[in-house]
Amino acid sequence: MPTSRQLEILEEFKKLRETHKEVTFLGEGKKERNGELTNENAIIIGVDKKIKITEDSERKLLPKELLGRQTDVHEINDTPTSTYNVDNSMIKDYFDGPKWIGGSIGPVIHHKKEGLVALTNRHVAIHNTSEDGMWSYDDRKGNVVEEACQTLDIAQKDVDAAILKVLKPELFELTSNIVYDVVAPSIGTRVFYKGGNSQKMCEGNILHIGWGSIHDNTQPDNLYYTLNFRFVNLQGGDATPISGDSGSAVYTNMKTTDGKDSFFCVGMIYGGGGRTDFAAAVPILEVLNHYPDLEFRKVKINPQDYIIEELEKTVEEQEQSIKAQADKLKNQQYAAIRMVRYMSKHAPKELYNITKQARSFANKNK
Repeated sequence: MPTSRQLEILEEFKKLRETHKEVTFLGEGKKERNGELTNENAIIIGVDKKIKITEDSERKLLPKELLGRQTDVHEINDTPTSTYNVDNSMIKDYFDGPKWIGGSIGPVIHHKKEGLVALTNRHVAIHNTSEDGMWSYDDRKGNVVEEACQTLDIAQKDVDAAILKVLKPELFELTSNIVYDVVAPSIGTRVFYKGGNSQKMCEGNILHIGWGSIHDNTQPDNLYYTLNFRFVNLQGGDATPISGDSGSAVYTNMKTTDGKDSFFCVGMIYGGGGRTDFAAAVPILEVLNHYPDLEFRKVKINPQDYIIEELEKTVEEQEQSIKAQADKLKNQQYAAIRMVRYMSKHAPKELYNITKQARSFANKNK
């Protein structure tokens, strides 16, 4: 569940949009001056396009202060990066419906009830038009595997996320998307991702954390609100994803509690835009909060272990069945032994009494 602070920002976001339809983002970040970031905390207001406000403008001035902080207006116009009607052979870590609708396989994670699952974006999953929600998988090496994943659940609020049941775990043996450690986004953190479609390594620093919106015809106001963070390459590189990269896992490099370097999952890509080098992502911890049955620390290094685990489970069940049958036979055997012992002890006496009675009867009837 979102924190009270996050919900406060969301309510302010919705309230702001009632009078300012140009607002696309509301969150926390660092104030900019003359194109340079400062260390001053601010409430970031994203708009689709920055224009000079005059008395004749249809737009009204945005508040200079919100939620106890000064505001800073940025041009933020994130575009979801799912893809439609593309050549599937060009996509790696790409799954598609019958109309070539899809995005990227995101973080691979463990589900308490379903086993191995993969995450992607809600805005990807809702466009699957197959009756059973099946997706195919293309490794971009000429191998397309049908029915590799199946839609399991689609989030209905707060996060642009969906869960896919992995039907063929062997496909993920060499994937880099398996999640072990997760961390919340923080402003300034250096993050990176490899686009599922673009196959391009991108990196940047997190500048904003808050709420974004995606056009969604299924929602009352045609907008779906999602928690997000946005990052940009401050070194001048391009961090923007392309169509088909939606769902790609975003990581940062950190040290574990035992001092070892490790990749921590921060979130998954869902869009990009505004400045040409921005990327927007859904925080992985918010997805885990939304889906309490996800257990990132239980994912195996080698997903083949899931196959072995299933075999071991089957063997264990068979062993338990055999043991139950053996116990039943043993009980039957014990019952037979008791009967034999009873008969060996009591049968001679009973037989003697029967014989005596028969002789007595015969003598009376001579």
